[in-house]
Amino acid sequence: MLVKPRFLAFLIFGCSICSCFSQHKIIAGQPLSYAVANKLYMAASRLSAEANFNDAKAIEQESLNRKSLFLFKQLILQKAAGITDSLLFHCYLNAGLLMHFFDSLPQAKTFYLQAISFREKLPVIQDSFFFKPYLFAGSILYAQNLFDSAFIFYDQALQLATTIKDTVWMGIVSGNMAQVLYMQGKYDTAYELLKSDYRASKKSGYYDNAANSLQWAARANLGRGNKTVALAEVREAFQLLKLWPDASYLRNAYYTTTQIFREMGDYDSAFYYNNLWSAINDSLEKVVATSSLAITKARLNDETSRYNIQNLNKEKRSQLLFRNIMMAGIVVLSLFVLLMVNRNRLKTKMKMENSPFMRDWLLTERVQKSQLKPLYFRMIGTLERALLKQGAKI
Repeated sequence: MLVKPRFLAFLIFGCSICSCFSQHKIIAGQPLSYAVANKLYMAASRLSAEANFNDAKAIEQESLNRKSLFLFKQLILQKAAGITDSLLFHCYLNAGLLMHFFDSLPQAKTFYLQAISFREKLPVIQDSFFFKPYLFAGSILYAQNLFDSAFIFYDQALQLATTIKDTVWMGIVSGNMAQVLYMQGKYDTAYELLKSDYRASKKSGYYDNAANSLQWAARANLGRGNKTVALAEVREAFQLLKLWPDASYLRNAYYTTTQIFREMGDYDSAFYYNNLWSAINDSLEKVVATSSLAITKARLNDETSRYNIQNLNKEKRSQLLFRNIMMAGIVVLSLFVLLMVNRNRLKTKMKMENSPFMRDWLLTERVQKSQLKPLYFRMIGTLERALLKQGAKI
């Protein structure tokens, strides 16, 4: 079962889901930073499984993945306090999956190898967890044309898949190993593995993957010189693709058919299928290019909007600062004016009190008050006596 790019995204999603459920005992006591990174990673993975996955969701998924990748890498670099070796293993693994998602294959391979290194120094981690780094590290080595190394990693992954008795993953790994053998010209061994993968996929109902494995088996048969059998196999692959259509696998089948008819000397048929291959290949490339362009434009618009927002916020902060400075200046100026007025009043009062005229006036006032006070009391006493005499007469 050979893995195409879109199917790889689903495989990584499936890996992350399985990893999430199988790690529940470990994650219960995880540090907050790992919990945040894992939450972002799972949210991004779920977007790949949605039926209405579009450019907008692709941008959202990329943003979530970049945030989670940043946190995982920070945990790895800093080895934050409270993070256990088990969680550090999952940080390496998830960082590898994310770098693989972003097509940073050398860095992804480095993280996978770091995760694999925990198999010896941390036996508490179950062997099933190491299946993914072995498988995806092997796929990177294959992409780098390091076929012998890729086969070794695939073989380790196959042993782990056999141990956990997962027939689907066994088929996936067998398909990848068969592709390595095909590239090395070992058509007999590759053919047996591809046929085994085809039967397992067809039995499980994965008709698209069964078709892809079968058309690869047809290529191997063509390498063995069995042109007629190869043609029959690729025709069956077309029938399986009618049950579960897939454009990428159909493109592979068209290419294989073209090669078979060319070897048989039927150039008209070869030309016909080559045109079909060219048309669907151009269509798929156009979809990828259009999607990438839409994502780039959306990202550019997002950056432009972010720049405009930053400028508006900067201008707003400047206006707010200017307003605060003006208000503070007005308050300070008002206090200064008030102090000056008060000071002038005090000066005027002191000048008036110290002038000769004011001293004479105040002295006269005090003398008059002292003279009027005895007269006032005498008048009160006379009035009281008069009232008493009037009361006595009555």
